Amino acid sequence: MRKKRMVTLLAILLLISCSSLFSSKAKAADYNQGVDLSGSTSTIWFESAVTNSWTDVHYKVDSGTQLNYRMDYNSSKARFEKVVTEIASNSVINYSFTYSNGTSAFDTDWFTYTGSSTPTTPPSNPSGSIYSINASSIPIAPSGSLSLKVLNGTGGTYSDSQVYWGVIWI
Repeated sequence: MRKKRMVTLLAILLLISCSSLFSSKAKAADYNQGVDLSGSTSTIWFESAVTNSWTDVHYKVDSGTQLNYRMDYNSSKARFEKVVTEIASNSVINYSFTYSNGTSAFDTDWFTYTGSSTPTTPPSNPSGSIYSINASSIPIAPSGSLSLKVLNGTGGTYSDSQVYWGVIWI
């Protein structure tokens, strides 16, 4: 009976500690987005997994005035794009999208991109990724306990704030 109460208490504590996850807005699964930088020109892009009628981008460079544009469709890359010129290598671009799948319009969360002289595409096997961690370096939990290590294995494609996880205890 005491074990059952302890398990119930642990489950309640887990639910309370994860309550912010349940109220969080998860990234939609029907699109990818990003920014490509080439010299002082940035291309904000939006790639949809569903058929889009149109996509608008809303962005600010270095906390400037918000600009809103209908994006052009680049058929060779199968994505919507907006080219932004004269971007300094350390400029910060905050951006979001409004897009339509033909019946409804959807707004995305805001994203942040900080310009650099390095490409935004992660290497195929980045060091520091989940795949570069030796399993023997992860400590073993003491008997009767559970150890959990959560790693962002997207290689920089998504920031930690864009990766969501949950625990289901049965």
